[in-house]
Amino acid sequence: MSGSSAGGNSHMDQWKKIDSRTWKWSVELPLSARLHLPVEDGRIFDSGAPIGFTWGGFPRASCVGVESSEGVRLLSIRDKRRGNLNVAAVRGEQRLRLDWTWSLKLSQGTVSADNPPERNEQFFPTLSDAWMEHRRWIDEVFPVNRSRYPEWVNDIPACVMIEMWTGSRHIKHRYEDLKRLIADMRSAQIPRHTLLVFWGWHAPYDTRYPEYWPAEELGGESAFAELADAARDAGYHLVPHTNHWGCDGTLPLFQKFKDDQLRDEHGDRLGWRVEGEPPIEYIRPTSDAWREVLTERLRKLTGRFGIDTVFIDQIGFYYDDPVADVEAGARQLADQLHKACPGVAFMGEMFHDRSRFLPIYQMWGVPWCGLPVQEQLAHSDMLGRLFGGSVVMIGHEGMPAAVPVRDCWPSYYDYVNHHGMKEAARRAHAWHLDTGVVPTARVNYNEYGLDSKSIAILLGNRI
Repeated sequence: MSGSSAGGNSHMDQWKKIDSRTWKWSVELPLSARLHLPVEDGRIFDSGAPIGFTWGGFPRASCVGVESSEGVRLLSIRDKRRGNLNVAAVRGEQRLRLDWTWSLKLSQGTVSADNPPERNEQFFPTLSDAWMEHRRWIDEVFPVNRSRYPEWVNDIPACVMIEMWTGSRHIKHRYEDLKRLIADMRSAQIPRHTLLVFWGWHAPYDTRYPEYWPAEELGGESAFAELADAARDAGYHLVPHTNHWGCDGTLPLFQKFKDDQLRDEHGDRLGWRVEGEPPIEYIRPTSDAWREVLTERLRKLTGRFGIDTVFIDQIGFYYDDPVADVEAGARQLADQLHKACPGVAFMGEMFHDRSRFLPIYQMWGVPWCGLPVQEQLAHSDMLGRLFGGSVVMIGHEGMPAAVPVRDCWPSYYDYVNHHGMKEAARRAHAWHLDTGVVPTARVNYNEYGLDSKSIAILLGNRI
């Protein structure tokens, strides 16, 4: 039904060429329309936004749902070329406007951008029908082979998040503390197959990548082995934090890979550069030697301690390196890890249309991640509708906690400062439940134990 209209006198412009690689498409819509945008955690943009307000960014799915009294229009970009896609909604005085910008990635070399991206417009009676259609297209073009994942990933009931060694070099928890936490989880009857995600476990957080091995300062190999045994006995899954391109520039290993460091279009080296936080150098995942280093180190870690889940940070972020197809490199890494570590369920960050090649992903969005609070925009459940079932969604490391965690990093406070700690935790958990995210609690065990609010969250109860 491509080409039918909804939304009351919508005006669809054609693609316009901006430069040799970039196209733009603008759609004007009446103020009565409600736009479901898959940006960050998924939001609804309508006439309630202030006049002149613009909101958007990288879309997690290449579609927008437009609600009106006539039904739902699904607007989508369905081009298979690798490009940078941005979508933004603008609140005008008399109309809403939706701007799509698509740019062919620099790494695509001789691929032509002479033709505009393929777009699709379809009309449906309900949002559910629209999301079902886009999900059908995603599964067809970017299929997921779930047969190579362990069956228990479909039964994950809850997730606990905890920091061990901060980026500011304060030890908050040791392996023996996590072992005690597991005992308390069992006493509270937290179900089997619950995940226990922990960061700063091999060194101060975001340092000494990729030296993934138990730290002596936290108890060493023997204490880590005891922790792994305790988790297996309880039926829980330990999830140590790693990073798919992170390298500590102070390590001798960095000298081997510095010529393969990720770069932007100007040739500048890319990495994590935030004041007060440890710097991270990003190595191109297209480097065969780099993928071999990561694969071997994680094969050794999971094999030695029987770890069956590993978190791979930032693997869904596709920078536009002029000479490195980052998306291809990330997929190659995932394939190598699955082959080298059979039975291990790898977890990623930032799932979207093209990044569903791991079985579990952390949810990423406004209640965390240091993004500006956008409480004038209502949440949409579209991400859960589009991706639920193809990936298991859990909370993010920076999510609000039911107890104070301000000394623990990463923890971004805009959302907590806006709502207050208790209300921020309540809203985050409610949003998880409403969008199909596994109930996730961030704990500060040594100061507050396994607190009653976290227990309620992990049991799937409203707080």
